[in-house]
Amino acid sequence: MTDPKNDVLDPSNEDAQENGQGAEHSAAVFMDNLSDGYTTSLSAHQLPLTISDKALSGKVAPSMAVKKSSRDGWTITHKAAQIINPSTQEVEHYFATKPAMTILDAVWDLINMKKCSLEQDGNTFTVTFRKYDLRKYLYSINKSRSGKQINEQIEILQSSVLEVANSSLKRNDGISNVKLTGTYFQSAYEIESDNPRLDGLYRATLHPVIAEDLMQGRFRDVEKTYLSGTSESNEIYKACIHKMRHQFTNADASAEKISFTILLGDLLFSAGKMEEMTQGAMRRAVNVLREKMVNNGIISSKENMLSEWVFDAARKVNDYQLVITPTIEWGESQRRSNAKYKRQQEQLKRGIPSKIEVLDIKESKGTRIKKLN
Repeated sequence: MTDPKNDVLDPSNEDAQENGQGAEHSAAVFMDNLSDGYTTSLSAHQLPLTISDKALSGKVAPSMAVKKSSRDGWTITHKAAQIINPSTQEVEHYFATKPAMTILDAVWDLINMKKCSLEQDGNTFTVTFRKYDLRKYLYSINKSRSGKQINEQIEILQSSVLEVANSSLKRNDGISNVKLTGTYFQSAYEIESDNPRLDGLYRATLHPVIAEDLMQGRFRDVEKTYLSGTSESNEIYKACIHKMRHQFTNADASAEKISFTILLGDLLFSAGKMEEMTQGAMRRAVNVLREKMVNNGIISSKENMLSEWVFDAARKVNDYQLVITPTIEWGESQRRSNAKYKRQQEQLKRGIPSKIEVLDIKESKGTRIKKLN
């Protein structure tokens, strides 16, 4: 069994304390370590960045426009985007849910494919891509979205607010009550230009919770094959993969012996499940998760993910405790990820000379900047 350690925004760990001198190079370190066939697992993926409940995917009543979830000192607040309906001119409320997360995940994949740039200015990070490339990529992975659907989700990402707070953490300056608030895509704009290199570009600054991970090098590789799937239940599976990648760092690459223990409630929280679940619904979720783990090669058989209905004394509730013993292939993947993570931390400590080209875009006679939020 492992001793899970959640490093999300944890300034007490050695990496966070020692990376200050190289933090200005963190975007360059990130870009220099991209690999084909992999996507990025940020430490913040262990938190509910979006909501996964189907009931909250779509227009919600104004009285339901704020949702909070809490666990282990974390309080996550989701505030729905306020979108003006062009037909009625009335304000409608929409949360960032699974469709929005699909866009966010695709942007990270585009970065890994070098079809989306990542620029750094101090402690802020900006992405630049073309919606055409985003749409084309989504089609290639069987997650097709129309241009209208992509624009709708990007508008939600520009307007819905995510607040991440933890009163138990203290930063290096001694300040407690860590709180990071903002929209997912900030200071967003599109470019119309006579210059084909600039025309059609979309640019936005990323949420500070993502910026924190990039600054501190809290990102790890995961094979794309491990994060495939489109169903709502897949969000619980993805939460498990992100948790294992960041916490189960001693996975065995020689035998199926070392296990990872976690409560289902931890995965439901990370997956952004807001609704209470009955024991029957939780049992079904465990069975679906177990099947996905087998199908994707995380465990070799269903017997390698044990589940037990236990009393969670810390929270005074019943929950399923999961004991996962992964395959040798997963262990090998984790070891490669560990080595790469260590190399990234070393690069951040010493700083690297490589620079990322920053687009200097200014309005002119042939170039127009259309601000979106």
